[in-house]
Amino acid sequence: MQHTADQLTVIGQGRLIAGQSLEDFAARDAFLSVTVRTPDLAALADVLSAQGASVQRKSDETGRVTGLIAARIGELAHRHRIVLHELTPQTSSLGSVFMSLPADSIEYLAGDDR
Repeated sequence: MQHTADQLTVIGQGRLIAGQSLEDFAARDAFLSVTVRTPDLAALADVLSAQGASVQRKSDETGRVTGLIAARIGELAHRHRIVLHELTPQTSSLGSVFMSLPADSIEYLAGDDR
């Protein structure tokens, strides 16, 4: 749906839950993180943690950063001479935002026999 529509209307229990652009809807409950890959993940994690970010290690060279945007991470890595091989922003999918809607607004669930 994200590639075919510009506007989204969500109705549940006879009430309008959302009537807005897909971009605005996705930002309602967006969880922003940034995937980083560097040969010196420990040093980058120290630098980013000092700025209030959280770094979750995924592998020896790859981590998931929350609390800073990609541009700021890149600036800090450059300032501290840390080589980056990847710097990729990640956001919530439209489906995950939809599933985060309050349960009392959902009228029909998959497998519902009504």
